[in-house]
Order: sequence, then C-alpha cells, then structure tokens
Amino acid sequence: MFTIVIPLYNKEKYIRRAIDSVLSQDFEDFELIVVNDGSTDGSVSQIKEVSDNRLKLINQLNKGVGSARNTGISNANSNWIALLDADDVWATNHLSELKNIINKFPLSGMVATQHTIVNTNSINSVRSIDSQNSIIRSIDYFFETTKKTGVVCSSAVAIRKDVFKNIGGFSDVKMGEDLEYWARIALDYPVAISEKVTS
Repeated sequence: MFTIVIPLYNKEKYIRRAIDSVLSQDFEDFELIVVNDGSTDGSVSQIKEVSDNRLKLINQLNKGVGSARNTGISNANSNWIALLDADDVWATNHLSELKNIINKFPLSGMVATQHTIVNTNSINSVRSIDSQNSIIRSIDYFFETTKKTGVVCSSAVAIRKDVFKNIGGFSDVKMGEDLEYWARIALDYPVAISEKVTS
C-alpha cells in the first residue's frame, strides 16, 4: 500500500534510526526506498548493515532533496508515497494512522499526521509522542495554514502516486520545495489530516 521514500545526504548519525522506525511499523504493507543523493560520509555503510528485502537503495549524484524525492517516487511500486527525512523518525503506528485517514477520505490527494520536535539524541523518545486522539478531518489547506505554521510536515505526509504523475514532482530549489509542493497539490486535490502525533 505504501512506498516510503527517504532522501539521504550526509546523515550518517541519523539514517539508521530513521530506517529502524520504518521497519518497526505495525502496518507492514510497504516498501522502503532510500535515495542516496551523493553522500560523502558513512551514510551508505549504515544502510548496507540493514538486512530487509523491503529496503531498496538508489544512488545518484547530488542534485538536492527535491530531486531525490522525485527519484524515489518515480521508482515507487505503491499507490501511496509516504515521505520521511533521513534525520527524522516515526512512531510505530505512523503508517496505520495514515491508512486510517485514507480509509476515511479516500479521494484525498495528500494526507498527514501531526509532528513534534523531540531530543535528537534520544532514539526511543518518539515512542512517547503518541498522546493525541485520532481526530481525522478534511481541511481547507490554505485556510488551515493561516491559523498555524506547518500544517503539513515532510516527515508526516503521504501523497497518492497519481498526484505526482498529474502535477509533476518537487522543484529543484534550495529551500521551501516542500511547502510549494503541498500548495500545488492542495490547489487540485482534497487534503485530510489526523490530529494524532506520529512523526
């Protein structure tokens, strides 16, 4: 059901934690694509220590995070693409909650849970973030963003693959490529979110 795409550039300290949080999901119908965007540190060696047939590594020259995400999505075999940054982490029920949103609002082009900032040195701290009820709702993305910043976070979002095919991929800009992409999706597709914090 899901393809998880992790863009990777010089995150040797964090990439294994991100991968482990994916492989620990209680919803197991997924594949994981890590796109190594020309890392020059030991990030790739960390990935090669993982033995799981759901994990695929793609190497490319450094082109930026937008290009790395586009490469991963282009190689995805699933209908839904869940994004995770290499220095972020998921609670074990993240994919399950994304599936709950999709089940309730199946016509959505983009769905997301909530996120929080935790101590980056604590590998297990994400296990304690799941404290909110599962309140799922369809939103007016542009109205929602006027109320608070960051209603959709890169590491808490999933998009339908046909949306990517219809509107194109992420831009190759230095900053804000994700916010621009969420806006492009929301112009043409419904957006639904959960209030549960899973990222």
